[in-house]
Amino acid sequence: MMLLHTGDGPTTLVSIPRDSPLEIPGHGVGKVNSAFSKGGIPLLVQTLEKATGVRIDGYVEIGFGGLVGVVDAVGGIEICPKRNIRDKPSGLNVKKGCQEVDGATALAYARARKYSPISDLARVQQQREVVAAVGKKVLSPWSVINPVRYWQTNAAVPDFFRFGEGMGPWDASQWALAMTDTPKSCTVPLAGADASLGPQARRPGSSTSSPRTAPTTSPPRLCTATGLAG
Repeated sequence: MMLLHTGDGPTTLVSIPRDSPLEIPGHGVGKVNSAFSKGGIPLLVQTLEKATGVRIDGYVEIGFGGLVGVVDAVGGIEICPKRNIRDKPSGLNVKKGCQEVDGATALAYARARKYSPISDLARVQQQREVVAAVGKKVLSPWSVINPVRYWQTNAAVPDFFRFGEGMGPWDASQWALAMTDTPKSCTVPLAGADASLGPQARRPGSSTSSPRTAPTTSPPRLCTATGLAG
């Protein structure tokens, strides 16, 4: 899960690992991803609002099944792994450093986790990188000016992004712009995640999409760059 705060204060992107234990309204404490299976989008949003104390105004679902088509439609994206990665389950085999990749490689990069000792936390960072890179390409003037790419992108994007009720083209474009230029990003530590999103984080600072209240700076232990508890 990724919560994006825009508006007052710095744009902030906070990742919440899928196994984070949170209180799910009406269902007790459980892994945050189970909120979606139990009650769909409304219950997931309600769970995150209860944990952070911040209203979520918009919802974007990212379907990685459509990632290959979107990346290929925009002519590939740039990824910048900090080490050589060979991950057999995802089929990823890339060298260290920035490089242009096609849709199949981008999908493998977004899925890879077994290669890393921090597993899902590594995948969280890679998925953020891929989503931001896709947003950057989709919004580039070349994608609009080139009629072939424009057509391919518009045909592919619905399979990748699904926007929640009430989100129009303007909201979607603002979201994409914020995703491509986020000055601050962090991950809620997996260990003790229920405490990390507890009362201390309810001062509006864990981030969201367009909150009506000004954010504050979360204590470092509540959200770290890697998702590892300090």
